[in-house]
Amino acid sequence: MSNHGTTRDTYGPGTFADADYLPLVPECHRLLKYFSNVTPGFTQIHLGHVRFHGQELPILPGPLKSQAMAAVFQAMIGLVGKEISELRDIETGSISIDADKAGLYPATPAILSIDGRTLAQIQKDGTLLRAGKDLDRRVLTKNDMHFRSWAIYPTKDPQVWYQIMGNLDPAGFLRAYGLDPTLETSSRTEAYEIIKAEMVKYSAAELEQKNMEHGFCGQTCYSPAQWRETSMGKSLDKYPVVNYRRTNLGSSLPPVPFSTSQTDLRPLAGIKVVELARVIAGPAMGAALAALGADVIKALSVSLTAGKRTYSLDLKVESDRQKLHELIGDADVIIQAFRLRSLERKGFGLDDVLRMAEKRGKGIVYVDLNCYGPDGYYAERPGFQQIADAASGCSYVCGRAYGFEPGTSVLPPLPIADMLAGAVGVIDTMLALRDRAKSGGSYHATVALTAIDAVQLKQEVGLYPPETVKKIQDMYKFAPMTPDLHVEELLYILSDSWAKHSDILNRGYMVEFETVWGKSHNILSPIVQYENGSPTNVAVESLSEMPIPGRWMMTWQGKMKHVSVAIIGAGPTGISMLKQLLQDGFNATLFERRSSVGGLWAYDANNGWTTALASTSANISKYTCGFTDFPIPDKYPVYLSAANFQEFMQSYAEHFKLTEHISFNSSVQVVNRNSDDSGWILQVEKVGTGEKESRTFDKVVFCHGYQTKRVMPTFPGQDKFEGEIIHSQQYRSPEAFRDKIVVILGLSTTTGEITPQVISTAKKVYVSHRSGQMMVKRMRKGRPTDLIISWRRRQITQWMAKNIPNFYRYLAGWGARLLSSQFSDVKLDPEWRIQSFRNPTLRLPGLIQDIVPHLQDGSLTSLHGIKRFLGGRSIEFDDGTVVDDVDSVILTTGYCADFSVSLFIEKSMPKSPTYHGPAIQRLYMNVFPPKYADSCAVLCYSAFGKNNGFSFSDVMNMAISNIWRGVSKLPSYQEMEKWVDDHQKWVAANWAREPHLDVSMVKQYEFQPWMHQQAGTGMENLGWGLAGWKFWWKDRQMYNLMNHGVETAHMFRYFETGKRKTWEGARDEIIRQNRIVEESFSGKNKKLREE
Repeated sequence: MSNHGTTRDTYGPGTFADADYLPLVPECHRLLKYFSNVTPGFTQIHLGHVRFHGQELPILPGPLKSQAMAAVFQAMIGLVGKEISELRDIETGSISIDADKAGLYPATPAILSIDGRTLAQIQKDGTLLRAGKDLDRRVLTKNDMHFRSWAIYPTKDPQVWYQIMGNLDPAGFLRAYGLDPTLETSSRTEAYEIIKAEMVKYSAAELEQKNMEHGFCGQTCYSPAQWRETSMGKSLDKYPVVNYRRTNLGSSLPPVPFSTSQTDLRPLAGIKVVELARVIAGPAMGAALAALGADVIKALSVSLTAGKRTYSLDLKVESDRQKLHELIGDADVIIQAFRLRSLERKGFGLDDVLRMAEKRGKGIVYVDLNCYGPDGYYAERPGFQQIADAASGCSYVCGRAYGFEPGTSVLPPLPIADMLAGAVGVIDTMLALRDRAKSGGSYHATVALTAIDAVQLKQEVGLYPPETVKKIQDMYKFAPMTPDLHVEELLYILSDSWAKHSDILNRGYMVEFETVWGKSHNILSPIVQYENGSPTNVAVESLSEMPIPGRWMMTWQGKMKHVSVAIIGAGPTGISMLKQLLQDGFNATLFERRSSVGGLWAYDANNGWTTALASTSANISKYTCGFTDFPIPDKYPVYLSAANFQEFMQSYAEHFKLTEHISFNSSVQVVNRNSDDSGWILQVEKVGTGEKESRTFDKVVFCHGYQTKRVMPTFPGQDKFEGEIIHSQQYRSPEAFRDKIVVILGLSTTTGEITPQVISTAKKVYVSHRSGQMMVKRMRKGRPTDLIISWRRRQITQWMAKNIPNFYRYLAGWGARLLSSQFSDVKLDPEWRIQSFRNPTLRLPGLIQDIVPHLQDGSLTSLHGIKRFLGGRSIEFDDGTVVDDVDSVILTTGYCADFSVSLFIEKSMPKSPTYHGPAIQRLYMNVFPPKYADSCAVLCYSAFGKNNGFSFSDVMNMAISNIWRGVSKLPSYQEMEKWVDDHQKWVAANWAREPHLDVSMVKQYEFQPWMHQQAGTGMENLGWGLAGWKFWWKDRQMYNLMNHGVETAHMFRYFETGKRKTWEGARDEIIRQNRIVEESFSGKNKKLREE
């Protein structure tokens, strides 16, 4: 533009700095005229309706005019929205743009605050978990080497620097360059210097080649002149920054008018968008369209979804491809932010979608968003904002502006290219929709991050002169910005300086947003303001996929805050469920009849309730136990006692501040649907007072355990028995049996625990049983027995159970007999009939090792099963033996889930003529009643479906929350009903083999993968598929530890999938637990081996 004077090469070759500074507001008007002139299809008739206002100087450091461009692009969105509104007969009036607030738009991650503290501040303090998956991919850890795998480094070439992006796989990146990814350094500066020493051994071209060989991301930091001379730079320069066109395919399709509804005044009301995007720009674009009124469906990588509906799809699966096809069938806009043309291989490329649109007779807008543009040799190369900054010359220019030598490059201080690309994509889309409404057809738009950067370096735009850069620096006193800094550090520098040296953060720009923590959470309010007040929330909702600490935790907050959930039972499943639902934004309340958390691990004298005893200890070691994000402290023994467990769960509840959401001493008597079938009514009775109340909830989860209701067998003549018959649930102390003759019925873990106690006081004790029991000890060959099981071994057995079930049953039986044979050096007497146990695939083993010495010394006598009671105190057994003068019979015959509180759950008999067992509850995956799957879950009825109770609870709870939030999905009602019928037939077939099996059993090979997929644990990365091979290649240490080492609960919070929150400490804890096991049970630590 002729009235815009510049000086050349102020910031290096190919740069154009303004000769004179033009204040921010007039500069915005100048740039608006420029971009409206060069944007195809942009109507300038309404330019006079735009009003910019703001202070004289920008609030962003450096020479780039990013703030002015943000304001201009927001104004362009407002102008096209005004045109569309006029097509809907809605008058918007003038458009007001606060240019200062526009400067905060790219800084949204830095200024979002909780309880008055910005996330950048919280991040620095370490009081909030670090950033999420798509931008950071675990780089934001405490490991300084990982942290500095994302930085700009000098190369062997003089004055040539290189942007490395090891954040996708920091450990793999470091190993590729011969660096130790586990190296502990004293500071990030030291880590940077170590990596730098390796980088300077390579030229930029050699780094490009090496990164290409290993699949890493990176980019030479060009000067603006160098970039323009590359063939890629020349290719991209052919296109305007706002780049859309009418396609030949579908060009004859008729116009599609906008909605005529007057109830939603937002410009894009009635428009349907399918978003296939991950990192910042695409989701920001989708969220902005949603805020403008569009119905946005986010498919694939489900993460923060402000204003959107979600649909979790895997395009490697044919059924999911069909579902996406159906979604696109009704869509107006497709946002595609994967590598250019990558969706063509899956049938959703540009031409594929255009043909779908032509077939349906309605045009579509297809938006390609990538790093380098629509063509050229880099077009299909992956890239992020930092790559675009390096390629275009923006990083080079920032380095020069900050006083560094030529070539030294520094990232721009904000994700400017990403955020501005999202805004440009909205302009493209709105222009295309406007044209479709006027003249029909389909449209294709391309948005390139590098183009957004490159246009900021054009002469027509210009850079701020050095004296202006200095004025901004003097005003805000930004800390030094250097090549080593990570984007989160740059974000903190800005937010910290604004807070100290400006009122910019105190101008009422923020609006309150609900959070999972119930804390005040403030976010940037809309920038575009129409005179008629119609909402255009372009800024607020564009947080999708931002590098924000704790970003994942904000997903669905606004929706779930008002969904009330009742949880019944405060055992490990219940408190884990409470934590998960609160974390995901639900309004959850837990009811517990005891006075503390812990479930049966919390001792209670009420002998009508199941309780662990003081002598009770865990069946599995602490190494494979614990919650996924809350390790068991080292202070506890290898096998925790009941008191240890109760204390551990109490600390869990306190750590996550759960107790304020728990109603203790509250016994839920029954749960029913309300009168209009829209919710659940709980009848609750206060323990001790008998006070009753009714509570209504939207959803309910039954977590009261499967060991609540006694299994009480009956025998002929039982009513004539003059002694006492009790269930082990009622047992509290051996003193009740002093000097008595006692028969203990059953051969279970409970038998193994209470029998030695009763022997210590009784006159004589018998154990009566029909079948034997697999002899398993807690320790085997000096190691905890459960360490035999690894994740890989578990997957192998599940594969065998599914594909070669008969051989699997044989092998399981053989393995059980082998373990039993290793039980003791003492030969087990066949008369005891212990080793005639049933197949472990149908019945769980019990720990009865403590009764063997008593069988050997005669203080315990083994008897056959009870046949009948003869009257008086005599009992006849199956082999004809009669025992007289029996005082007490203790039934250690187990428990079952109590469904008396949930009589609405339907039951049925399997459709099998050979089944004669009890009616079975109709639950999909033994969890969801099909009729009420969207509001009811049962977590006390899935035998054989778990690794250990704690991690099972966590993973299953993640799955339920995901399903109820729409992140994961269930099949249709008809499909769930069919599954139940088929499953009951399978149960019936197994019942024919073992009539005493637990009918709540599930197919592990079906249940476990389903549960992990719904929860989003990412365990497919440990499998034999492509994901597994990729993980093996990138991080063999973790691949081997997680597959073949200790099966810790923390594995399930390790992989970032976007479906649930990861735990930052997972990696370190997995490594630590494996190291402890190796050191403790290597044969050198006798004390631990004997514990």
